[in-house]
Amino acid sequence: MPSCQGGSREFESRLLLMKPNRKLLKTIRKYILQHSVELVKSEWRYFQKKHPLWGMCYVISEVYYHMEGKNLGFRPMLGKFRNGMTHWWLQHSDGRVIDLVLRNKQRMSGRRAVFMTKKPSKRAQIVIAALQKE
Repeated sequence: MPSCQGGSREFESRLLLMKPNRKLLKTIRKYILQHSVELVKSEWRYFQKKHPLWGMCYVISEVYYHMEGKNLGFRPMLGKFRNGMTHWWLQHSDGRVIDLVLRNKQRMSGRRAVFMTKKPSKRAQIVIAALQKE
């Protein structure tokens, strides 16, 4: 009879081999792009003229984290640009990165972080609820 510990290790190794659901990632990004005007905080609206997802890195990372990323072992990361602006993304301990805003065009160093709330924020709840209806 296998021990609980042995079974747990086997489960963990299977979990590490799981890949992010690309369809879910695309769906989240598409939804955020279509609704960014309603979801973005007012101080970021001006910048969305240059990049439609500007100011959405926190909520887009948080949505994927709560929908799937946490269960796959991804953790929130926080970095800073030279101008002092911050950027959020998800990273796995094996180095895999999920960044639906920068899309690996501009990689930065960062530190492991935690979201401001343990449960999804109000903006994340709106997106999650809408995606679960689809």
